[in-house]
Amino acid sequence: MGQGTLRGRPVQKSHRQLAHVKPEFAEYQEARELVSACNFFTGKKAFDRHDWSEAIKYLNIVRSTSPSYKESRSRAKKAHA
Repeated sequence: MGQGTLRGRPVQKSHRQLAHVKPEFAEYQEARELVSACNFFTGKKAFDRHDWSEAIKYLNIVRSTSPSYKESRSRAKKAHA
């Protein structure tokens, strides 16, 4: 329910596929940032709908892969409450 997509694929699947890309490829950082942004957006939308399990799932993905998304940490904590 409410899962975001990246080029027609679920974001979570895109994130797993990104793990297999070598960081030395020029597009790696851009792709990683795009996947993180999609995961954050999906988690934020779930948070706004009060779908706590979905929000926690996506915001925790962002927290673990992109610590610079400070808002993901605070929203994940609020969703746990």
